[in-house]
Amino acid sequence: MSDPANPELHLVHLKIDAASALSDDQIQRLTRACDAVEDASAPAVLILHLRGTTAPSAAARWPGTVSLDLVGRWEKAMRRFERLQGLSLAWIEDTCSAGMLDLLLATDQRIATPTASICMHSGEAAWPGMAMRRMSTRLGMGAARAVFLFEMQLSSARMAQLGVVDQLSDDVQGAIAAWLATLADVDVQVLPSRRLLLLEGAAHSYEQALGQHLAACDVELRRRQLHALQHAPAEGAQDVPAQAVSA
Repeated sequence: MSDPANPELHLVHLKIDAASALSDDQIQRLTRACDAVEDASAPAVLILHLRGTTAPSAAARWPGTVSLDLVGRWEKAMRRFERLQGLSLAWIEDTCSAGMLDLLLATDQRIATPTASICMHSGEAAWPGMAMRRMSTRLGMGAARAVFLFEMQLSSARMAQLGVVDQLSDDVQGAIAAWLATLADVDVQVLPSRRLLLLEGAAHSYEQALGQHLAACDVELRRRQLHALQHAPAEGAQDVPAQAVSA
């Protein structure tokens, strides 16, 4: 499916039962959606609809009664998703399980309806999954400590305050369309590589990060030189140095 406002974008939609326990079906559907994005012939965006429940007790326990193997496969799928070779947008509504925090923290753009909330736990303790690491490294230790040690429920306003979501809207489709429109003048294909630099930068030493950033700068310079060649007036093409696009 393409975006009518930007026909060069391929849209992949995935609806998730955001109040259910962790399941193999959830993992497989997320994996297939990632495959669809990366197999698309045009730059693609994965749009996740995290649909919760109006009965908060149903979302209280994540991941449910599951095996450690299933938890490991979920974390592997999340690792694949946050390194997706494409962009992602998630919108969340009603009360969702704590597992949806994983998805929100790994998504490029997040929108919440006023009714959205995440049930962290129901009086026991927060699930000790990789969302703890994602939040502490991306939003700060203070935010992570408050959420995972002391908070039972995250309202939409609290998620916005923390930076878990980027926007609150009661017109989600309008908000999605507006965000997609901002991509019209952006080279979407290069954005996943920029995201990867952001993800890995905090975990590496300065020297390691510098090497990665210089390599990315080299690729970008070559891409810009090639773009300039392709769009130069025919009569001026010979003035562009031949070595500008050499490998």
